[in-house]
Amino acid sequence: MLPGVVMSVLTYRLTATIWKEPEGYVTRCSELGVRSAGDYPSEALVNLKEATELYLGNIIRPTN
Repeated sequence: MLPGVVMSVLTYRLTATIWKEPEGYVTRCSELGVRSAGDYPSEALVNLKEATELYLGNIIRPTN
């Protein structure tokens, strides 16, 4: 860690909704509006987790 840099960990509790479409499964994080999809429910949830992490990583950045 760099001198003078304070790190903090944020914990979020988010909701994932999943449903079946003709092309596969769709997932949505209601709080953030992030969506993803996959061929199987488990794949769709993994993809949603990754999409949510990327989304949060783009809006939460350390200020220097």
